[in-house]
Amino acid sequence: MEKEVVLISNYLRNEGMQVSIRSTTLAYTVLMELKDSLTADELYHCLKAVYVKDIADNDKFKRAFDKVFKKLDIKKEKKEEQQPQPERADGEGNLPEEAFNPNDNLEQLQELYDQMIEDKKNNRDKDGRYVDVSMVMLDTYDPRVFELCKKLSKKIANQRSQRLKNKKSRHIDMPRTIRSNLKNGGHCIKLIHSKPPMKKNKHIFLCDVSGSCEWVTSWFFLLLYGCKQTFNRIKIYDFDNKLTDVTDVLGNESFSNIGQVNIAQRAKGINCYGQSDMAKVFKEFLKT
Repeated sequence: MEKEVVLISNYLRNEGMQVSIRSTTLAYTVLMELKDSLTADELYHCLKAVYVKDIADNDKFKRAFDKVFKKLDIKKEKKEEQQPQPERADGEGNLPEEAFNPNDNLEQLQELYDQMIEDKKNNRDKDGRYVDVSMVMLDTYDPRVFELCKKLSKKIANQRSQRLKNKKSRHIDMPRTIRSNLKNGGHCIKLIHSKPPMKKNKHIFLCDVSGSCEWVTSWFFLLLYGCKQTFNRIKIYDFDNKLTDVTDVLGNESFSNIGQVNIAQRAKGINCYGQSDMAKVFKEFLKT
């Protein structure tokens, strides 16, 4: 198995993945300890847990795994090792010959979903804008965009935290030090350091969800959701011809794609393809 481990590590490096010596050593240990008890699918997931650090590298790992282990004689399923059950006599049970497989329905639903998305792309209005029912199109965004927004918001939060730490002064506050040491007869035993005032920022976001901004609205939603997961003091408003507070919507639920975010916001009465009225919206915002 040494050859296979070296090959798959080399293929992954050629694909641009970061493969360390520690990962290669761990993969070799997994193969040597569990090679006789793992099926092909279990081996794939075990090595994937060792090598893959980013979901974007799943396809790269699958290609490398197929190159190395496709020709090896690995057990495909543990069920194949079991003894075949005796055939039932006629009339025993009313179950169909083929068991129901829920994955078949999932595949059909996925095909219908993909076909619906393709139809929406081909049936745009003449002016190039999506119709109101085309919000399902937003589900086609790469999930890596969510990860990018989360990393960006965490980076901002970490920089702010570092600045607050650097602002902590080690200068001695003489008036407070003297008052604190009066009980010691004037002997300076305890030093009191001055502390800068803590000013926590409150972030307020206004997101335009009107039809003229549809090309960038989805990106705004992703960014706002990532910020809501990072910052504590934050208020998020969406507006077209009215102002709506959606802070609770983005904070109470966990979203995996932009379509879920938009559907949740529509429950608040927001139409993402409405007509914007900034003068009215800003007046409402000043009153809040």
